[in-house]
Amino acid sequence: SMIMLHGTPIDEEYPEWYFNSLNWTEGCIAMTNHDMREVWGLVKDGTLIEIRP
Repeated sequence: SMIMLHGTPIDEEYPEWYFNSLNWTEGCIAMTNHDMREVWGLVKDGTLIEIRP
């Protein structure tokens, strides 16, 4: 019940591309930080998102 959309960690030691080849989200859906900012700008807080296989 806690599947989330999120960007990648901001970490100087590990650039964003580093996370592209890892399975680190524990079931969440990771997006690039750029794409996540776009979603934040287009979707109102509290909007339900349906995730389908």
